[in-house]
Amino acid sequence: MVASHFLALSGVAEFTKGLGTLFAGHPAMYMLVVMVFLLIVGCFLDPGAAVILFVPLLLPSARAMHLDILQFSMLVNLTLTIGVITPPVGVSLFVAMRIGEIGMAKLVRQTLQFLAAEVAVVILPLLYPPFSSWLPGLLHR
Repeated sequence: MVASHFLALSGVAEFTKGLGTLFAGHPAMYMLVVMVFLLIVGCFLDPGAAVILFVPLLLPSARAMHLDILQFSMLVNLTLTIGVITPPVGVSLFVAMRIGEIGMAKLVRQTLQFLAAEVAVVILPLLYPPFSSWLPGLLHR
């Protein structure tokens, strides 16, 4: 609640509303900027808390750009969960270090291939939006 109040007072809400006009006509660039931002946020915050804090700020500009809300929510959640394993401050890395009793450098080397695969999974629906609605569309037939 304190963080939400801080975001409201700091002017972040007005800034995110301005993003819609800044990227008008370029929804893929808007999503790319949002994804980089959420990747950084995901390194420091739990994905659930980040969704509660930032989606209400980002959703109005996504709607103004006529983005598919299903795609937007999928990309937000996937990007935030990638942040959990992104070095150097990904929360899950510290848990894995403790459980596996290994150092950060060895763990990061072992997780880089998974990190690359997850980034590819996030970029694919960004570049080809129907990919994100294909499977849910099968359920509505």
